[in-house]
Amino acid sequence: MARLNYHRLGDSLLAGAMPFRADHVDALHAEGVTAVVNLCQEREYWDGERELILDAYASHGITELHRDTNEGPQTGTTQSRGYRCCLSRAAR
Repeated sequence: MARLNYHRLGDSLLAGAMPFRADHVDALHAEGVTAVVNLCQEREYWDGERELILDAYASHGITELHRDTNEGPQTGTTQSRGYRCCLSRAAR
């Protein structure tokens, strides 16, 4: 199973790849995350993936702010999973 890739940028800020499994959200919750800023486009999710993540956020009381955005030129590599990021604020 793929581990969620993220980095701690400060005491209350994480940055990393989009969680796409419930255990990824479990890991964020274990880090104390209470809010996520999601910059992914809806089309970047597989069928059912977005709903799964929203349900996992809700079960852990994590709030999501979703801002659908483009990250530069529309090329195949720009929209790859590796470029999709979100910022998470950890609880103090």
